[in-house]
Amino acid sequence: MISAVIVLFLLVVGLSGVGVYLYQTTEAWQDRSAALSDRVQDLADAVATLDDELEVTISALERTETQLDTARDRITALADEKAQLGDEHAVQQRLVEYQQHISEIAADVLFALDECITGQNRVMDYLEDPDRYDEDDLERVQGQVDDYCADATRASEELVEELS
Repeated sequence: MISAVIVLFLLVVGLSGVGVYLYQTTEAWQDRSAALSDRVQDLADAVATLDDELEVTISALERTETQLDTARDRITALADEKAQLGDEHAVQQRLVEYQQHISEIAADVLFALDECITGQNRVMDYLEDPDRYDEDDLERVQGQVDDYCADATRASEELVEELS
């Protein structure tokens, strides 16, 4: 009878230990799940922000291309008017120089926008699998992307100012 009580006591102690272990394990998993859920939400917010920025950049690129087409049409019209008023050769030479100048600025705009879009795509690639990358690297790349996009904005403003 005493041995049965001892066995029963040891069984109760053993089951209590297993219960405590399972409780602690469950708590740890719940904490990990909450942390991962927060990280996923942060990454989803970052992706949404980058998507918005990408849309804005694409829209800016489309506006710049439209402005470039308009500028080329305007340049051609101005060249025609000036050719009628004076020395056609001199006017054509100035037109070519102006078109080259505008083309250089437009190329700068397109290059900067391309760098901006490429950088944003890289950031989105980082965000698709963030565990593969260091968060400091992501911040460094985001800083570079911000610089590229700022360069694109400045180049676009220069083009608009030149065309005005």
